[in-house]
Amino acid sequence: MIRFLLAATCAIAIGFVHPSHAIILVGGGNLVNTTNPGSGAPWDEVASVTNSSGTHRTSGSAIHVGGGYMLTANHVSLAQGYVSFDGISTYQISSGSSVQVTSGADVVDLKVFQITNNPGTSGVNLFPEFAKGQEASFGAATHIGWGSGHSSNDTSNPWTWGDPSTSEKRWGVNVFEGAINFTYSNGGINYEFESIYTASDSDATSNEAAATLYDSGSGLFIKDGLDQWFLAGTIVAVSTNGSSTFAADNTADLNLAVRIAEYSDEIAALMTAPLAVPEPAIFPFLLGLVAMSAACGRRA
Repeated sequence: MIRFLLAATCAIAIGFVHPSHAIILVGGGNLVNTTNPGSGAPWDEVASVTNSSGTHRTSGSAIHVGGGYMLTANHVSLAQGYVSFDGISTYQISSGSSVQVTSGADVVDLKVFQITNNPGTSGVNLFPEFAKGQEASFGAATHIGWGSGHSSNDTSNPWTWGDPSTSEKRWGVNVFEGAINFTYSNGGINYEFESIYTASDSDATSNEAAATLYDSGSGLFIKDGLDQWFLAGTIVAVSTNGSSTFAADNTADLNLAVRIAEYSDEIAALMTAPLAVPEPAIFPFLLGLVAMSAACGRRA
């Protein structure tokens, strides 16, 4: 039976769920991949949920989607009251601004909230609904998040998760393996939503990333053929507890995320001035890919 970890232990339809909170790399080391990976990746849009001094590291991650609006996992506590994009400067969370994302009968482990001051960055594009199902076509996703690394006592795979002192903003890469309808209970809420997931094997070389404690709310980003970056998934859970094992596909730990394409319209509706879901005409490369896929389907 598969086991999952979320920000708090909770039962799900296919196993047990536990919190997801940081990034561990198959290549190991807590000092690697702690700076902007370049190529326009939205490094500066990913924050930690923290206290006023930026020193608290045990809540989760959050993503700036534009105009001071943030996304994180619904189970991530905002009680500390601030976010930090660099571990130094902090931005206060606007009181009462948090709203859970829902869609029809779906109860999604995702929420939108505001910070009182715009961080001065443009935000991220949400992967659009019309291109849903094409996420894996763009190669490995770049995972950016905050949280604990691996224990300093470890020297090889599997990696035991470290304590909060190993927390750092990190990036890694991973490949989308599939999608499921994800169901579990946490904090008295019965979640059910569409999830997209990666597996912690080694198909993305030494930068292969596994989510661990305090990475809930972090982002899986992909870049299209026009060098535009999109948020494709927000991490909520992992199929392990206490350590990350990189292994063959059938035994690898799974990293589960809310599938953003399924809920992009609902996210935009919770923003007064949505910046994250442009009109389809802005995405010629994605549109061309979807059209090609449809044409291939008609020939089958």
